[in-house]
Amino acid sequence: MYMSHHELDCLKGAELEWLPDNIIIGDGSAAHCLRQMVALAASSDSAILLTGSTGSGKTVAARAIHAASPRRNNPFVAVNAASLNGEHAIERLFGIAASGTECGRETLFRQAEGGTLYFDEIANLPLEIQALLEQWISHRLLPGISADAAGGFRIIAASSQCLASMIGAGSFRQDLFYHLSLLSIPIPPLRHRREDIPVLIDYFQMDKPAETRFIPESSALQLLSAYHWPGNIRELRNLVARACQFHPGQPVGTRRMGALLHMGQPTRTAKMADAIPPDSSAMKASFNLKAHLEQEEYHFIVSALRQAKGTVQHAADMSGVKRTTFIEKMKRHGINRRNFMQ
Repeated sequence: MYMSHHELDCLKGAELEWLPDNIIIGDGSAAHCLRQMVALAASSDSAILLTGSTGSGKTVAARAIHAASPRRNNPFVAVNAASLNGEHAIERLFGIAASGTECGRETLFRQAEGGTLYFDEIANLPLEIQALLEQWISHRLLPGISADAAGGFRIIAASSQCLASMIGAGSFRQDLFYHLSLLSIPIPPLRHRREDIPVLIDYFQMDKPAETRFIPESSALQLLSAYHWPGNIRELRNLVARACQFHPGQPVGTRRMGALLHMGQPTRTAKMADAIPPDSSAMKASFNLKAHLEQEEYHFIVSALRQAKGTVQHAADMSGVKRTTFIEKMKRHGINRRNFMQ
């Protein structure tokens, strides 16, 4: 359920082909607090609501709760609430046919028998299904469905959206929210767990052959610690995968790490797509390498300043260049940092 940097060091020599998906990694205070809340939640059988931004590790926390609970030897069934749309959604979840009677289908309820049913992004659950789910949590009964058919399992729900705001807008049921939030656990974003970045990097490389793992230099770790991580732990995991692909067995400093970070930004992809000519003949007629590189540098600097909210030093650190060099490039492209200040 939990792994510290010291425990991870003991496994570094192992050539692993898999990684457990229910381990909370970290030595910092936020990870320690999360571990305590997970342990408390695992000892209870109440419904649980996990809240936190996308990529922060809500599913990992849900699996950790299940793995530490008395239900650990029974199924953990995960379903994205957005998939429970359409005419067969109620049948798939509850086994209730259009006639309102039990249809005998192998449902998610039956699959989770004795274990845990995990709703990822519960905010996307249609109101009709929210009402049935609230009724089941309240009474363990549904119209036309026997208690035995409904089954016995624990519900864990997760949301990256503000359910309180959705209640006010009428798109989420208040009664369901109160049932789910009896035990509510906030999952901290990666920017609140910066001290865990080195151990997470090690962990994400454990299942890779030793010769493909990269070595982050201290300057690169400082850069990552200063970064704001909009994609959270998921973004860090993708960054590690890119580093192993492009710099296997090599040290990665600030410049390389800044480039790898930039490769994962959605704004870059959008700008590059806009810059692609509609056909190859147009490309041959207008293609100019120097102009193309100048355009890419312009978009790079703009993206860095946008992420740094106009702070030049932060933008330079993320870009892997000196502050003076970054300012020179800003001047050359006529970019004013004030346009990005918030």
